[in-house]
Amino acid sequence: MAIADGRNTDGLIAFSAETNNALMRIFDLLPHLGGVTIKTTTGDLSLSRDFPGNYVSEVDELLAGILNSEPEITGIVFPATGKRPEHMATVENPHLLPEETELAAAEAANETGEPPRARDEK
Repeated sequence: MAIADGRNTDGLIAFSAETNNALMRIFDLLPHLGGVTIKTTTGDLSLSRDFPGNYVSEVDELLAGILNSEPEITGIVFPATGKRPEHMATVENPHLLPEETELAAAEAANETGEPPRARDEK
């Protein structure tokens, strides 16, 4: 569920099973939380949510399915975060992340051999 990075600590840190379970429960209760930094007597420990490698692709597929099957839904808005601006997924742009649109265009261009279009070019 969570990945620890202790590169900033002076040695191996082992928490009790109760502490590990409590930390995992915090991530369960706060699904928007990507990670935390745990301050210890030997240094900082970064703990982050363990996202499956393909979660963005899976979310994109779910968005496309929703938007294509429900014509009355014109968009799904993902709120801004400290790292990303607000973004709306639409039938024409069924992506969780704004940059996925550009990545999808580049992948399509690679398959067809055509250069990807500029962001403002239609």
